[in-house]
Amino acid sequence: MSIPAAIAPRLHLTRDQAIIDQISREFGLRPHNTVGLRVLIDALAGDYDPAVPQVMDMCTGSGKTYLMAGFIEYLRRQGIRHVMVVTPSTVVQAKTVQNFTPGTRRHISGAAVEPQVTTPQDYSAWRAAQTAPGSQLFRAEEASQLFVFNIQQLIAPREAEGETQGAGVQATQRRIRRFDETSGNLFEYLRDQEDLVVFADESHLYGAQAKAFHQAIKDLQPAATVGLTASASKNDHVVFRYPLWQAIADGMVKTPVIAYRASGYPEIGGEELQLQDALVLLRIKQDAYKNHVLAHPHSKKINPVLFVVCADVSHATDVAQLLRTPAYLGSDDAVLQVDNTHDDALTQQRLEDLDQPYSTVRAVVSVNKLKEGWDVKSIAVMVTLRALASETLTQQTIGRGLRLPFGAITGDKQVDTLDILSHASVKAHLSAEKVLKEFGLEKAVTPEQRKTRPVPVPPSALTAGRQDAISPDESEDAPGTGGDQPAESGIGLPNVRFVEINDDTDLDRTVRVPEREVVRLAERYRNAGGFHVRFPRVTMARTVPPLNLAEIADETIRYYARKVHDPGDVLEREQVLVNTLKTRLRLRSVEQANVESTPVSFGDVALELERAALTLQALPRTQDNHTLVRAIVVPTFLREANTTDWTVKSLASATGRIRDMLTQVIRDHEATARTSTTVASVDVPHTWEITLPSGDRVHEQIDDRTRFKVRRWYGGWSKNVFVAARFDSYSGEYALAQVLDKSQDINWWLRLERQDGASIAYTPRNTYYPDFLALDTDGVHWIIEGKNDAGEHDETVQAKRTAAQRHIRELLTVPEFADQRWGYLIAYETEVQKAASWRDLVSSSSPVVTP
Repeated sequence: MSIPAAIAPRLHLTRDQAIIDQISREFGLRPHNTVGLRVLIDALAGDYDPAVPQVMDMCTGSGKTYLMAGFIEYLRRQGIRHVMVVTPSTVVQAKTVQNFTPGTRRHISGAAVEPQVTTPQDYSAWRAAQTAPGSQLFRAEEASQLFVFNIQQLIAPREAEGETQGAGVQATQRRIRRFDETSGNLFEYLRDQEDLVVFADESHLYGAQAKAFHQAIKDLQPAATVGLTASASKNDHVVFRYPLWQAIADGMVKTPVIAYRASGYPEIGGEELQLQDALVLLRIKQDAYKNHVLAHPHSKKINPVLFVVCADVSHATDVAQLLRTPAYLGSDDAVLQVDNTHDDALTQQRLEDLDQPYSTVRAVVSVNKLKEGWDVKSIAVMVTLRALASETLTQQTIGRGLRLPFGAITGDKQVDTLDILSHASVKAHLSAEKVLKEFGLEKAVTPEQRKTRPVPVPPSALTAGRQDAISPDESEDAPGTGGDQPAESGIGLPNVRFVEINDDTDLDRTVRVPEREVVRLAERYRNAGGFHVRFPRVTMARTVPPLNLAEIADETIRYYARKVHDPGDVLEREQVLVNTLKTRLRLRSVEQANVESTPVSFGDVALELERAALTLQALPRTQDNHTLVRAIVVPTFLREANTTDWTVKSLASATGRIRDMLTQVIRDHEATARTSTTVASVDVPHTWEITLPSGDRVHEQIDDRTRFKVRRWYGGWSKNVFVAARFDSYSGEYALAQVLDKSQDINWWLRLERQDGASIAYTPRNTYYPDFLALDTDGVHWIIEGKNDAGEHDETVQAKRTAAQRHIRELLTVPEFADQRWGYLIAYETEVQKAASWRDLVSSSSPVVTP
């Protein structure tokens, strides 16, 4: 007869902080897991209802299994030896058995005495415990009895009578509940144990089976039930939360980076293009992983893997076959398909070996089969080819790729991030409340906590595992610590204190900043001992008459046509960040990835070139001009262009070149005076430290021009020579700096200050100071001007451009610069806005570059 729920036994558990600290060290628990362990112990040491599961809501990759292993050892040391782990599937069951089996690849070490594991397939450990002398039962070295069952095996069979042998579910269910002459009735044995603790692993998956499962738990009458999940429901009794946003902020998992083409993917051929882009990202990851191992020889080699989620088995088969072709991965062994029809022992073994150095798998193709229980570190790029866009960014899907490949943050952004290739406009998608929920942010703060904003105070005096550390749930109702101590809030990092500030509080006055902030060189240059580059400062004197240009000719058309090129396209990459002040998800652009451009038909190219020529503002719209463009200019231009495979990018290059050509003819430039120039080098920057005026400070980057302030210092750059820079305009300079900073083709850039003395004379009496100096990956030093669109027709701006072009060419004759390549570019605000990358901007801006 079952014991009534009202008198179900409770655990005789007490909190022993010394044991918690010891277990934390021995199992290598992360700080948040140490906090979670203490919170769980406190919950079960207090007045709890044994019939209500104590739920630990922790994101994928945060170490739920390590916390469970540590808690089982804590129970053992307090004389509580009977534990059952209920898993949602045989896959998770097999993984859990390995977690507690010494010698296996997944074994979690740390227990003073390893648990004795019993499964439905192997009762030997339980039988051995049955025959052990009674005097051994409560000795300190007595092992825990750990029973690992999946949910289908635990629930009662539909028919009590029948076979008990074999691996079938019904037979297994009967065997658990039927008397065995060698060991007794396992189900009754567990029910009779007053110290039975049940873990429901991945408890959110039980779904339709929840009722039968809960009945089985009710029949067992455990002293406590603990739920482990990354997706707790609103009805769960959650005692500890560690959401994905917090793990990202703590650096416990990879940071998701959403990659996408700004123009999206075409309906026809888009899937193939998406897979090609994914492999470009994978190659970038491969180089980063290899470089990390070379720099850290103690690190275990691991190969990054692409994870592709398909719509169904037929779709997955087609994708796997495509990836095996020479145009993609070119090897059968490089692609592993895993679905309901590809699930044999060899497939599972190759899946198990995915993190091993000898694994040949570079892409795993699945049909949403690989979720819970598949824990690998090698997934570096994910692409979802599903028909339903709503499933693109679910926690359980991206959770497969969040584990850190080398066990901790490395500092290499390519190693520490998970690239998720999106087929749609990611910004529109991420603005939805649904995505905030998928990233765990809907539980970041309670309604009461939203009334205040947390300002973090550095936790220098706090250490992981301290007894006074708080968990997110412990502090929800805490009124504060009193005295002069700041109140503690549970919405930030574990073991981090926060100052609570009301909405009307002036944060700038509350948060203390240095009186005089200093802008210094970026850390990599400080470590290298400094930074300087020679700049060719130019002075000019008038000496000769101007040069006239001839009218358009075939040779002119040929010249411009042969400048057409395809710079390729880029994948925009936006890193998912957590704003801890506002506790919300946001995106920040990071380094792009270069990919192939989208093809365009020849007919569309001809029509677009005609349109570009005939809509040129300065070209008179006469019938003669219309005929000339259609019959002579465009056909000759297409014939002379060095391309037959037209793409979006080469078409953009061609329209720019044909407009440049016609503009050159139409303007019929007046002659400019021949001048003599003198070039002298000047080292820039003039100083490595810039002390800001009192009250000025470095601000975070912004993505809204309405928040831009002229001459305000903005920081957070990746490729700036200095940690911060200031600008005279948003669209002409700030936006240009963003293009430079995220481009894969730029090594460094520098915002030139007037004090640097980097000047170029454009007339004998007039000198100007360029805005930027940058070095690209081809070794070209670029002198860059950011201008508004009006500058394209401004005589002064064009005079500067003409002078700079001539000076760039003349550098070939200056010995001090003859061994360098230099370029000059004016970036107009519209071109900057349209440019997807630095190469794109160069292609559309008619730069001058030395050979």
